[in-house]
Amino acid sequence: MKKPKSRRRATKRIVLIILAVLIIAVLAAVIIIFIIPQQKIAKYESSLSMEDSPTAEYSSLMPDTETVYSWAQDLAALGAREPGTEAGDAAQQYVVEKFEEFGLSDVQVIGTDTSLYSCTDYSLNVNGTDYDCYYMRYTGITWESYGDFTNEVTAELVYIGDGDEADFNKTDVEGKIVVYDFELTEIPIIGAKLISYLFYDPDSTISLFSNKINPYSSDFIDAYELAAENGAVGFIGVLTNYADSAVYNNENLAFEIDYEIELPGIWVSNSTGDALKSAIEDGDATAALTLSGSYTQVPAGAVVGFVYGQSDETIMVQSHYDSVTDG
Repeated sequence: MKKPKSRRRATKRIVLIILAVLIIAVLAAVIIIFIIPQQKIAKYESSLSMEDSPTAEYSSLMPDTETVYSWAQDLAALGAREPGTEAGDAAQQYVVEKFEEFGLSDVQVIGTDTSLYSCTDYSLNVNGTDYDCYYMRYTGITWESYGDFTNEVTAELVYIGDGDEADFNKTDVEGKIVVYDFELTEIPIIGAKLISYLFYDPDSTISLFSNKINPYSSDFIDAYELAAENGAVGFIGVLTNYADSAVYNNENLAFEIDYEIELPGIWVSNSTGDALKSAIEDGDATAALTLSGSYTQVPAGAVVGFVYGQSDETIMVQSHYDSVTDG
């Protein structure tokens, strides 16, 4: 039996009211959480003036932008500055010399030990064809055992899609090399602008309705673990929404996995991934995967210097940078 029209209208009206209230609540939350704080920050920043600052008399001692940028260029020109490498040692010495040049006292290097993963040989061949690839950092090793490592695996390729548990439940991967679609997370530009006071795009070169790839993603770890647990002998990650390149430097998996996995892994570009998946669909896709190098304990260090004031108060100024190494 149908409801009377009056009751249907009343129900529809209630639903619309509830939706309107929810929309208003969401908009109010956005305004309170994001927009109002941003306006306060903008107002505060616009009121800042070097001339009114207590440190105004020292502004002439500050290096100009070009000088500061030249230091970044000097360091970048050294190459990948991983701890325990020639470039890493050169960067450390560069900072020591700059601190001494700036007049800091007691400039020193506080040393510690860390690990260095170096891959010297990696390759992928499928049915006699070589494919461009890149090593998956910190795979193919025993994390607590230092020394050289070699992985040479020849096995059937198997595609497991997004690599969730359901994919592994319906696909036999034991003794095979897994091909997995890795999708990096994306950050909406409009969201970044709303929540970050460091957002800087004065010429509006980036569309607010576009997305930015977030390269600091470790979502592949679950698929990597499942591949190992189900007996796979190799792991290939397809960079599906990355630049069409295989070069992707992931961080140390040991931070996310609490037990040791020696499964060798490599990255391939999206176009190479399509070729591999086509070979699998055609049947009888056999791959030879090579991954070798060294995993060693090396010295690392933090450069420190002091500016002694006239009180017992200590103010620490330090830099932090993300790295794919155990720096």
